[in-house]
Amino acid sequence: MSTRWVAGCLLFCLLAPLVSLADGEKSANTITIRALIDGSDVVKVRGNTLWYEHRNYAVPGAWVGDYDHSGNEPTVVNGVKWVPQWDGKTSKAYTAAGGLLPANSAVTVTAVAVSARGKVVVLEQPSEKNDYTLSVLLDDDRQHGAEWYEVQLRW
Repeated sequence: MSTRWVAGCLLFCLLAPLVSLADGEKSANTITIRALIDGSDVVKVRGNTLWYEHRNYAVPGAWVGDYDHSGNEPTVVNGVKWVPQWDGKTSKAYTAAGGLLPANSAVTVTAVAVSARGKVVVLEQPSEKNDYTLSVLLDDDRQHGAEWYEVQLRW
């Protein structure tokens, strides 16, 4: 085998995982969330639970308006549909069967907006100080109506 061939194979093996992630594939350490957002909401994740803290306008999935939405659109977490139930401005928690974030671990999470017209911002990383709770803002406040947001949380 030539040195060029071996070098090419090594380069391919090193870069292939980066290319697949750039194309939106899910890595082992990813949470994918898809939700209809009107206004702004904070997604909270701790261990195997996820919930919303609502800020402005309609709660996730509840917007009915200019085009055909039922007002009861589910949030999809790692491919599983969940229709949040609300207690004031906080949703009851969704519990994932396979876990979401490592329990009691201060991982550093990056929020990647796969599809979003507003801001997607990590407000708070999991730490001992916040009981290892991740907080991510989905901010559609400046836009009229609702839009589907798809976000990948990676660590």
